[in-house]
Amino acid sequence: LDPTAYKPTQDGAAPIILHCWRGGLRSMSVVALLGRLGVASVAGLEGGYRAYRQAVMEQLEEWRAPQAVVLRGLTGVGKTLVLRELEKLRPGSTIDLEGAAGHRSSLLGMVGLEPVSQKAFDTRLALRLREPSLASDALVFEGESRKVGNVIIPPRIWGAMGSATNILLTAEHERRIDVLLEDYLAREQDRPQLREQLAQVERRIQPEAPLVQWFDGGEERKLVGVLLDTYYDPLYRHSEKGKAYRHTLAADDPRAAAKQIDQWLTEGSLWAQP
Repeated sequence: LDPTAYKPTQDGAAPIILHCWRGGLRSMSVVALLGRLGVASVAGLEGGYRAYRQAVMEQLEEWRAPQAVVLRGLTGVGKTLVLRELEKLRPGSTIDLEGAAGHRSSLLGMVGLEPVSQKAFDTRLALRLREPSLASDALVFEGESRKVGNVIIPPRIWGAMGSATNILLTAEHERRIDVLLEDYLAREQDRPQLREQLAQVERRIQPEAPLVQWFDGGEERKLVGVLLDTYYDPLYRHSEKGKAYRHTLAADDPRAAAKQIDQWLTEGSLWAQP
């Protein structure tokens, strides 16, 4: 599980790790054969994938969370953008759940991304938690539901998020539309997948709104605005009922917002008595 356990080869290539389900003789035999053929960067996984999976789950179950901060806000305010800017300013201070899942945690969240399995999600998180640079005093998350796409946030991380200090991010409506258009339409090759998903969304939640027709007609801003006003915003406000926020912060400029959060973390003021 230790990402530093295997070093790259002299030419920079990643080492090859072979395994069986339980660490049987087949993989070890192939390792031995490749060694005799002169392939030096090959190793066998002791105990097989089953042992590796057990190590991943133990890592997630035994993790003790530091103080946590969760960035919350309506769809399109730029929570992910602020999280990424904060990671640049304060390396090791964030855990990007959507990045680990390959999903934006919404009906259209898979467009242009590669969603991963639960096992791959767990492995990415376990490796992140083992990184030497990961902060031990405070970690910042983006607000999510228990599921990110089709994967489930592990209990320890979910518990840390539930007891975290919340910061509410805000942005103007037009800015939110800009953020979503940039996120989903930045690459022309993603348009067919987005159109396909919009057809499903239209049948599911907006039968009276011709989403696909607007998309085909170049009315993307109108489409996004309707989805925000009639679906995403009401759903988010319902899910956030009862939550308390330590600060409300404008996120129209993600880097400026990240700098403010960095300052709060440095000062320790997020946990001081108001």
